[in-house]
Amino acid sequence: MAHLEGLHKQKAADRTRVVGLFRRGRLTDAGLDAQMEEIRKEETALEAQLAQLRNMIAGAGSIGTAISSAQTLLEMLGNRNTTSRSHMPTP
Repeated sequence: MAHLEGLHKQKAADRTRVVGLFRRGRLTDAGLDAQMEEIRKEETALEAQLAQLRNMIAGAGSIGTAISSAQTLLEMLGNRNTTSRSHMPTP
């Protein structure tokens, strides 16, 4: 995740470099537009990947919580079953 976040931050630096090239006359208007569009597409793709990864991490956390809750419930039921059997008369 840190790698993707680093790549996302790098896009701002890329944008700055491209504008610098334009200001120095090394890029035309069309070249600037094309480069900025490419950076925007890359940035959008990285944002989608980051969102997907965050959702996966959140989902893993909620699965862990559900498993823990189920385990606690099973332990409670097991204890309750053991307790109720100890109070039953033997035949």
